[in-house]
Amino acid sequence: MWLLFAALSCDDPPVATSLTSDERVNRVSMAIRGVRPSADELEVVRHGGDAALSALVDGWLASDAFGATIRDLHNELFLLRSDLVPMLPEEGPLVGTEVADRYASTTESALRLVEDIVLGGRPYTEIVTATDFRGDRILANVYGLEFDDDGEDLQAMTWMDGRPMAGVLSDSEMWRRHVSNGSNFHRGRAAMVAQALLCDDFEDRDVVVEGGVDLTNELLVAEMVATQPSCVGCHQTLDPLAGFFWGFKEQLMGLAVTQAYREGCHWPNDLELPPPDGGLPEDFCYPLRLFAPEHELGWMDWGLREPGYYGESASGLDELGKRIAEDPRFWDCTTRRFASFFRQQDIDELNVADVARWRKAYLDSGFDARELVRAVVLDAEFVDPGDGPLSWLAVRPEAHARAIEQLTGFRWRAAPADQGCLENCWRDVDLLTTDLYGFRAMAGGVDSTYVLRATNTMTPTRALVHMRAGYESAAYVVKADLAAAVGERRLLGDWETAAPPTLTRRTIASLYERILGERIDPDGAEADAAFALFDGTRDVSGPEAGWTLLTATLLRDARMEYY
Repeated sequence: MWLLFAALSCDDPPVATSLTSDERVNRVSMAIRGVRPSADELEVVRHGGDAALSALVDGWLASDAFGATIRDLHNELFLLRSDLVPMLPEEGPLVGTEVADRYASTTESALRLVEDIVLGGRPYTEIVTATDFRGDRILANVYGLEFDDDGEDLQAMTWMDGRPMAGVLSDSEMWRRHVSNGSNFHRGRAAMVAQALLCDDFEDRDVVVEGGVDLTNELLVAEMVATQPSCVGCHQTLDPLAGFFWGFKEQLMGLAVTQAYREGCHWPNDLELPPPDGGLPEDFCYPLRLFAPEHELGWMDWGLREPGYYGESASGLDELGKRIAEDPRFWDCTTRRFASFFRQQDIDELNVADVARWRKAYLDSGFDARELVRAVVLDAEFVDPGDGPLSWLAVRPEAHARAIEQLTGFRWRAAPADQGCLENCWRDVDLLTTDLYGFRAMAGGVDSTYVLRATNTMTPTRALVHMRAGYESAAYVVKADLAAAVGERRLLGDWETAAPPTLTRRTIASLYERILGERIDPDGAEADAAFALFDGTRDVSGPEAGWTLLTATLLRDARMEYY
């Protein structure tokens, strides 16, 4: 069976031609939501054309699935979802919580804020000016935030430690993920902000560094970056940006929290070593103290430049957020970041005239990111790319997981720590959207630690992941459908064991339309081949095996991997 299944699978995208109505609907749906269009949605556009597609897009841009896509986009931008580093430990108020829940609670906090702003139609610039965000009970316990136990699972929150409020710039998990090691003095954090939000990548600058500098001497390095001509070119802009982040600890790792609890959350009087990161052990016990207002002027102790924004005086994270929100470079960068994600092109490969057109739609809408997305995915080249660079786009692992679940009800999970796990156990792992035990990077995604850019071409590991996911989900849905009442089935409709060939062929045609978004003739050549595959397998191993192999073949079709 496996050899037959492999032989029927295709790793390469289909040959590009002008897209049909169904293919256009599928492409836009997959881009916006990461799920396949329904048969009804396909039918609406068959009769209503572009106007009907535009109307569908209105609804899709208000859907939870679009919110998930927005989180996926911004994870690739901020690199927050990393399960390869030790999680915050199950100590104190977090006793009884699962690792997967702590991971989701912390890594998603900034991403949820962006999702709320976009889905709510608020100006996208609020991602750097918002004064509150949404979090759950776990996040509240981690940072000592107010939470109503009788309220919803996700509630509006605000930081209560005196930090200025500036959307994602104020988010603790953003800066717990992006640390500032050694004598970096928050420059890495500043460079990340400039690169992600302004498309100003300091690493792309041509800098010649003279030798003979003792890099272990922090005071000497601090002096050189302010006086050495080869250093000043970057640092006269970078260091003032870094100055805004001095209130945050350089780092706060899960292992430090574990150690703090082992020390009883108090620094032993007989221990000569200073406490980690200049803080006290109680700072590393829940609620964590990642920000301290009294440290905001720490740049002065090292003789570094005062906080500033590209030559303009400013103070406080909230002022930084306002400067970014008002900066045309942010508007332009947002346009290019969104277009790059949806078109799967590098930002430097985008056509200048196209960017100008999308940016105008974005600005004219009052910075509504939904209108920016609309402009990008309904662009003529996107909906009908011919044999151009957008001819086939790859499905990201997160979208693949949503599409599989939407079609089959199956989420590919595993429990690797069922036996002998003592602490930090991953009891339930989503294999398509994680990396420590899962296959996200292998399937073309980012792990936010080592793999920082998505892979949008077919690779051997990607093919293996898609093959196995297709078979597992097919086996699940076929077994469930055959045990369910006719009206409760996902894919097999009203098929019965003793069904005549005409009903079997009709079910096959329905499978094609539901999974691949393609309408085929139940009596045509495509249906003939599918029926032969089903019937031959049924004769040997029974109808469940026949439907499983056929469904798995469709779920593994190149049109499930590309759109």
